[in-house]
Amino acid sequence: MSGAHTMAGVIGLMLSIPLWLLTSWRLSFHFNGGSSRWTLRRRFHVLLWCATLSEAIAYADFAGLVAPIFGRAFSDKIGYILLDLAGRSIFEFLAFSSVTELWLQTSLQASPTTISRHYHQRSLLIRTLNRVLGGVSVLMSGILIVYLLLLTTGEPIEKIEKSELLFRIQILMESLAWAVGAAFVLMCIQITKERIQISFATFPPADEAERINLQVQALAPMVVCASCYGLRAFFLFCRLVGAESAVFVATMRFHPVWWLFFVWAPTLLVVAAALYAARRRDRSALLDGGGGDPLLPDNHIPLLGQLGQPSVPPPAAAFQNFRRFAEGITTPSPSVGPSSPVKTPQQSNDDDNNNNHQTSPLRTLDASSNLGDFTVV
Repeated sequence: MSGAHTMAGVIGLMLSIPLWLLTSWRLSFHFNGGSSRWTLRRRFHVLLWCATLSEAIAYADFAGLVAPIFGRAFSDKIGYILLDLAGRSIFEFLAFSSVTELWLQTSLQASPTTISRHYHQRSLLIRTLNRVLGGVSVLMSGILIVYLLLLTTGEPIEKIEKSELLFRIQILMESLAWAVGAAFVLMCIQITKERIQISFATFPPADEAERINLQVQALAPMVVCASCYGLRAFFLFCRLVGAESAVFVATMRFHPVWWLFFVWAPTLLVVAAALYAARRRDRSALLDGGGGDPLLPDNHIPLLGQLGQPSVPPPAAAFQNFRRFAEGITTPSPSVGPSSPVKTPQQSNDDDNNNNHQTSPLRTLDASSNLGDFTVV
């Protein structure tokens, strides 16, 4: 293995170890207490942890830390298996597909019925195609892993890859799988954009900065993922064609451009975006009354957050809550000010008998108070 490969292994190891530690922390968060259900978020964190661990070991191999133990020929196979097949083609793809499934699920369930119906057939088609192509790609990668472990020839992996039909089929299926994955995310972006526009029309943001901030929070992780998936599909297609032009050569395995734009950048960007989205969802679940349980059902809190939701009930609901509270029928909703005392029906009757001269609380509201924050005078 050349010095350039060793340097790439060192750089990759420096990048993958922090990612593995980060995913280990998030994984422990999802397995410490809470529900025992196998949710999409839990599956995503498990697969991502396996991917980062597999890639870290592969980079250690490229850096020359594994060769003294297993020998140079076998260590080259281990590097290819752990980085290209197990790390990227199996664990990364399945982990990122889990996030896309979660985005689609929450965006459809958070949208009005008209949007959900409009995208139902299209989402079913793309989801099925993504699962079929992804399943075939993962299966081909698993077959290649077994084939390489049983292969006794000492030829370089790059030469075997160009001559063996099995490798060509795997590259083709993986390229199609990443391309369909990018289209899958683009559909989630479209649904989420329409959902946001409806929310903005109903509950306008305070200013343009807030509008932009809400859109960026919801859409930026999806845009990053779709771009990286499309980039990987392009690189794999160029690698399959194998032309001799400068553009195609730059996409070949172990080329500096290949390391930077096919391996490192997509992994770092997608992992960061996916963990950010999942982290926001976990925090929302905890703040929403999950009682410290981050493993609520996947449709409990949309990833796009509570966009445009009112902080207080509409006026009719606010006055209705206050009237019920003033009449002693029920306790006030959170929209009623904390300064208002909660009275039982008996206490209300006693006060009425002792203070007949006072004005009814139904008619004396503090005009200066905000909507949903009433004070009884």
